[in-house]
Amino acid sequence: MEALRRLSEVAGIATFLIGAMAMTGWTLGVDFLKSVVPGLITMKANTALVLILLGGSLYSTAAHTERYKTAARVAALIAFALATTVFSQYVHGHDLGVDLLLFHEAPGTVGTVHPGRMALNTSVCLLLVGVGLLVADTRYGAAATPAIGVAVGVAALLALVGYFAGVTNLYGFAKHTQMAVPTAVGIFLLGFGLLASRPDRGPMRLLASEGAGGTLVRRLIPTIVLGMLLLTILRLGGQAAGLYGTATGAWLLASASITLFVLIVWRAAWSIEHADAEKRVLAKERKAATYLLERQRRQMSQAQGIGQFGSWEWDIPANTTEWSDELYRIYGLVPDGKPMTFEDFVGRVHPDDRAAVQVKIQVAYESCEPFCIDHRIVRPDGRVLVLQARGEVITGEDGTPLRLVGTGQDITERYELERAKDEFTSVVSHELRTPLTSIRGSLGLLESGVLGKLPAQGQRMVEIAVQNTDRLVRLINDILDIERINSGQIDMHPQSCDARELIDCACDAVASLADAANVSVVIETERVALSVDADRIIQTLTNLISNAVKFSPPDSSVHVSCLLRDAEVLFEVSDDGRGIPAENLDSIFGRFAQVDASDSREKGGTGLGLAICRSIVEQHGGRIWAQSEPGQGATFSFVLPAPGTGAASDRRSFDADELEVVADGDAPLVLVCDDDPA
Repeated sequence: MEALRRLSEVAGIATFLIGAMAMTGWTLGVDFLKSVVPGLITMKANTALVLILLGGSLYSTAAHTERYKTAARVAALIAFALATTVFSQYVHGHDLGVDLLLFHEAPGTVGTVHPGRMALNTSVCLLLVGVGLLVADTRYGAAATPAIGVAVGVAALLALVGYFAGVTNLYGFAKHTQMAVPTAVGIFLLGFGLLASRPDRGPMRLLASEGAGGTLVRRLIPTIVLGMLLLTILRLGGQAAGLYGTATGAWLLASASITLFVLIVWRAAWSIEHADAEKRVLAKERKAATYLLERQRRQMSQAQGIGQFGSWEWDIPANTTEWSDELYRIYGLVPDGKPMTFEDFVGRVHPDDRAAVQVKIQVAYESCEPFCIDHRIVRPDGRVLVLQARGEVITGEDGTPLRLVGTGQDITERYELERAKDEFTSVVSHELRTPLTSIRGSLGLLESGVLGKLPAQGQRMVEIAVQNTDRLVRLINDILDIERINSGQIDMHPQSCDARELIDCACDAVASLADAANVSVVIETERVALSVDADRIIQTLTNLISNAVKFSPPDSSVHVSCLLRDAEVLFEVSDDGRGIPAENLDSIFGRFAQVDASDSREKGGTGLGLAICRSIVEQHGGRIWAQSEPGQGATFSFVLPAPGTGAASDRRSFDADELEVVADGDAPLVLVCDDDPA
């Protein structure tokens, strides 16, 4: 539609230029500018003036220029008045003296009966165009303007055909001035411009349509019009040349027209059939795609129900959130068709932790990094659930965050099981420690001989019992340590310290073990300042160095280093031992994980040392990993945030009473961050 309106503007400009060209010819006395073809009828000065007025009015009407709307109507009204005056002279047969007001034209000019007067058919066409432009923006214009455009366009087209075919009656009436060629072109442009000026109404609405009707009209009308014009010109030309008479020419034109229409209809039917076939194929494909999409949606919904997780998507610019059906079910809500907002979600966050949720999401928004949040929700019925939300930020080409997408999974049952397990482990460990202490004391007395000297075999049995009791005590202590660290019951107390001093303390703690194994510990470190819980980092280094010493061959070295790398402090402990298989590099940081089950007997380990190291490092906001090639030793590395980076863990755990039913209807949520690098 916009293209048609633009064409209407172009038609108005072209008409204006045609009128201006003829007016220039009258002003300068150049006959070529008046008639275009020498020897033909000239465009009269009053006709040129009316074309100028109507061309400008058509442009303003098509362009919807409010600023010049009044001027456009005035120009159309003046043009209508001039054309009506000329028409009245023809009707009443008198001369009002207006034909020669602009320029004088001598009598006897080609095709001119009244000097200076426009043709009768020209005056009728121009006054109709004036009427069409005056009513274009009224409620009657929807019907009148297109009809006027078609009428004057056909009249101008017949005049042009008359010139081509040499039929005088098509461009002039007997005993009256005839229409000039440039005048016919200008009137045709005005007729087309009237039709195209309002493409959203009338017949042009169908022409501008993107549907099958519009496509058919755009294909058929130009072909029919051009074909009929060509056949008519050929018929008249052959008759004028004496090739056949009037009756024969009429039959030839009728036969050619029928053939042309049959071909056009056949071609149109073929196009429609081809389009229908394509539509049927597309309909089948669309139906199959719809079925597949519905099946996938159903499968996704079933999978979410089984896994007790739902999906969500937050449109950041629109501030609307779409939830899956399973997520609504988890929250105890019923979809009501209204989009959720971010504020709706925040409103269900526990008041004590609402700020933490917003901070975490704000950090993800600014950094565009994926996030994982463990949080509680309170359903409308007061029941509290623990959910794990995972998501990531979708950005535009310029990096601007556009959407957050992710999932929410109900982990209430898993969390309660883990809590029960932790409580069981803690209770068992505490209950075992007291009798073990008593047993260890009694065995110590027997071993020392205070209660009397034992036989050699008895002494050996007591020593084995003492060793196993000590190992069991160490195991219980390690279990308690790791549980307290992971549950947050042990607070970290960061303080400013020097990395070299931490390493020295750890090396002093394992000095006797290294001497007994004939292994030297080499320290290669810078003096790096950092803020950590010194006792816990020394514990981590001690575990790593003692492990390296245990698994190093005699006369070898263990290398301990520390350096500042970007915004992190990197610690490394390397040995020349037997190495670790690649498939065990991740699992060795798990609880009771050992590469060889015999190590616990030969080396005296509990299988919890590396798990404790990992927990301590992660509590400091760092990460730990191992690198190794079998037979070429192993390197254990961990990084801690450098001072000032603010990278601290915000992991928390829930107390038992935090999962009780909350009667308050404002459903909160507690956010727990879990940035587990493993």
